[in-house]
Amino acid sequence: MGAIVFLIQFRTHRAVAIVALVVAVFATLSLCGVTFLGGAFQVKPMGRTTALSGFPFPVGTTWVYSHSEYQQVIGDPTQTITATRIYTETVLRIEGSAPSLSFVQERTVSQVSAPPDWESWTVLNPGLYQYRMEGNKILEVHSSQGQQDLLLYDMPLAVGKSWCPLLVLPDNLPSCHMNGLRTVQDQARYTTPVGTFDDCYEIAEEYNSGGVHEWFCDGVGTVARKYDHSGTRFGYEDTLLRFTVGSPPR
Repeated sequence: MGAIVFLIQFRTHRAVAIVALVVAVFATLSLCGVTFLGGAFQVKPMGRTTALSGFPFPVGTTWVYSHSEYQQVIGDPTQTITATRIYTETVLRIEGSAPSLSFVQERTVSQVSAPPDWESWTVLNPGLYQYRMEGNKILEVHSSQGQQDLLLYDMPLAVGKSWCPLLVLPDNLPSCHMNGLRTVQDQARYTTPVGTFDDCYEIAEEYNSGGVHEWFCDGVGTVARKYDHSGTRFGYEDTLLRFTVGSPPR
């Protein structure tokens, strides 16, 4: 009976987190995501805000990430199991000209390892994803699917700046609190398998179930993100493994 009660509680907590992550994961995943903010691979000095460095970045630019999920063992909350996937974001096309641009990216996903009884809970679907740039704002486009577009980034980034990805609440940040409010918490150096970047911003996205933390570096985009559930032991971590700039347009 104890195992049954635990299973119900675990799935209930996990369902709450999944609802939050459906909004968060591509605004911070993106699995993209959001990894589309690329440009020339370069390290820039700290001490300034980050604008849209590198736009428009070349078609063919790719980001390769490791996506590691963990969850606790059913019946034994002291133990966790882990699965790993690799996903790649590739710029397919760019349309328009600044300050109004649209981007299409393709995501491919492959399983690296997983326990026999693994049940994935994160939203990391392969396929095509569309984004648009409106001045200094970057949005993930869902209007063609009858859903609301999401405001991913409001440039320039600066420590203490906040914005709501839900466009129905753009001028009411208190209403967005714990419902995906994005806040730049820190500016610091960040090291990944790709290299060390000197101009990176930690962006926290707040939910009742826990916060998603993303590290966004000038000239390359998202280099890492992490989520830990505030109750049951499960979460994920993305790490940039490779970044390749495409061929400049002719």
